[in-house]
Amino acid sequence: MSEMIKAKAILCVELNAVAVREIEVPRPAAGEILTETICTCVSPGTELRTMSGGHPQSDQRPFIPGYANVGRVVDRGPGVTMPLGTMVLCGGTTKASVPRLWGAHVSHALCLAHDAIPIPESLNDPVAASVARLLAIAYHGCRLSNPRIDEKVAVVGLGPIGMMSALVHTLSGARVVGFDLYEERVALARSLGLEVIRVEGDLVRAAQAVFPEGADVVVDSTGVPAVLRQSVRIGRTPAWNQTLRDLPRFVVQGSYPGDIAFDYHDVFSREYVVLFPRDRTRFDVEASFDLISRQKIDVRRLVGKPFTPESAPEVYRTLREKPQQMLTAVFAWRKE
Repeated sequence: MSEMIKAKAILCVELNAVAVREIEVPRPAAGEILTETICTCVSPGTELRTMSGGHPQSDQRPFIPGYANVGRVVDRGPGVTMPLGTMVLCGGTTKASVPRLWGAHVSHALCLAHDAIPIPESLNDPVAASVARLLAIAYHGCRLSNPRIDEKVAVVGLGPIGMMSALVHTLSGARVVGFDLYEERVALARSLGLEVIRVEGDLVRAAQAVFPEGADVVVDSTGVPAVLRQSVRIGRTPAWNQTLRDLPRFVVQGSYPGDIAFDYHDVFSREYVVLFPRDRTRFDVEASFDLISRQKIDVRRLVGKPFTPESAPEVYRTLREKPQQMLTAVFAWRKE
């Protein structure tokens, strides 16, 4: 059995409740590295869903939530050539004395060396690098939707994934309009140069005011089933003589606890191509690093000052109860 080291972690200890506690993480075996965490980024939709019991393994408490961890390599197993001190992004510790969903919010993380992604010197910002993990999800969804410069894109829900989805789709040259209920999110989006509509009544009417013929791409990033049913009605109805290349796309970027439903006629009449982006690939992460390094997307504007891990109970409470006040959050585990 591998030697164990003491570590500190944010744990979901009961429904919608977290605490910071001591755990143990193994030292690295062959092909593995151990990192000392610099910072971790919260993915609110997914993490709040797991904490509320909306994941098949949510009942295995206490568990370590999160999937965005930036740290430096402090130990390595046999066969690993990655230099000590390398700053990397990983999904979290793959082994611990407690369950994981998915083990990011921890002071030390054990992972396979080939799964850790080195952060380029051009991105000497661990906070931005941790947020890049979320940007990569939005980037992956944009690659699937494949917007063209002459198309119209509607992004419904401007949480962190939705905000970044709107920013990435904008880089394609397409006209992108975001929709959200919260004045604070609308103001932030506009400050980033996005075109945004604050929805105060009917979502479909609000969208028809800017896209009377419907959108070519609709991105749902709300995680709210009732809004999802409205969002499918935003897309355009293709002409009968259109080619298969010109069909509208519906991208489900929201995080849902289980079954979701569309009205059959809303989807059928638009001949939607429905896309479910499955997280991200290594390419998406590296492309996101590049976008941030070249200042094409300023993810620092999406997060405030990092919090201490001990602030986690209040941070998650705010994200759950007052989402308009905080888009996402970063925990700082050590000074860099």
